[in-house]
Amino acid sequence: MSEIRTGVKVSLSAMYRILKKINISRKKKYLCFGTREKILSKNVMSIENGWMRVDINNLVFVDESGVNLGMTRLYGRGKVGERVVSNAPRNKGRNTSVLGALSLDGLIASMTVIGSTNKNVFETYVEQILVPQLWRLSNCIDG
Repeated sequence: MSEIRTGVKVSLSAMYRILKKINISRKKKYLCFGTREKILSKNVMSIENGWMRVDINNLVFVDESGVNLGMTRLYGRGKVGERVVSNAPRNKGRNTSVLGALSLDGLIASMTVIGSTNKNVFETYVEQILVPQLWRLSNCIDG
């Protein structure tokens, strides 16, 4: 119950329902102190102006993701009072990393590695897989 300012007792759930009805939602705040907001807005404008000059056909986004195929869920749903039983892999499995590059044309180049991705793996991906694909694509477009 909340009665700090007015002395009227109102539950939190009632307050949330009222705020929802008047279309006010809970959001993360952006804290800005003094001239910092002006500096930030100038930086954002300069970045936006710079992006306007970039041909979107030349943008390539590279991402890395890891997965362990031996993982299993720890929780499940079941009837109250009954145990949830499920299958789980016998072996723990190894970590697998997947690197990929995406452009407007779709997936350009991908590579799968057993284990984690480090500097050497990433450099190998860029030099031996990504750059040759970019070179091939640029030659197809130009001539």
